[in-house]
Amino acid sequence: MRVKPFVVAHRGAHAGQRSLENTLVAFQRAIDAGYDCIETDLRLTKDKTWICCHDPQIAGLSVAKTSFFQLRAAAEQMGIVICSLEECLSLHSRIHLDLEIKVPGYEEHLWSILSSIPIEHYVIKSFHRSCLLSLRELSVDVRLGILWTRRKWLSLFKSVPRDSEKQVLQAFISEIKPQFISLELSAVDAMVFELIRNVGVELWPWTVRSKEQTRALIDLGVEAVVTDVPEYVASLTASS
Repeated sequence: MRVKPFVVAHRGAHAGQRSLENTLVAFQRAIDAGYDCIETDLRLTKDKTWICCHDPQIAGLSVAKTSFFQLRAAAEQMGIVICSLEECLSLHSRIHLDLEIKVPGYEEHLWSILSSIPIEHYVIKSFHRSCLLSLRELSVDVRLGILWTRRKWLSLFKSVPRDSEKQVLQAFISEIKPQFISLELSAVDAMVFELIRNVGVELWPWTVRSKEQTRALIDLGVEAVVTDVPEYVASLTASS
């Protein structure tokens, strides 16, 4: 029997429907399916409302320059229902939350909202180092993850001898003290997995979109899979 990794439904369980990504409908479907966690992106509106949204624009409007209610009204005309962070957090007792911060510089504002739920019910990740450093200063206990593209990951180790890679990675993560690294799938292989494990953090690859990719990661032994096809993880880890 295969060891099942933590199943993270990327932007909820949306079955490839873009209009459902990061919505309460997709989040509820993930809960109903019994997945471990939902991943969502966080952006800040003009009136400082955090919303679950990947792109900087919704319905042709800039998220940062438009109020929450204006965005919600415009989105509804296109059949899109915007989910606020508070609505997302209301699900915390039924499923874990993987929160990606798209906009740095507002960590204290975000933290004041997150303090309403138990810290063990969510993780926070970001591509922005400054964001993660600020959050670590706010809490020694919050579970943080560093997001990496393949390009930036490779650039970290450019011209670094193989036997020095562990020291380079340890130095980079030492201040943030992350619990996991969320690395672009194309950069993941057995050597990378071993390197990350050797510095004492978990590997959460993104974004998995096929059974073949899922099977390879399960065989590798990663701790979590951030996936658009969470149903594949369940089917491949079920006992025969």
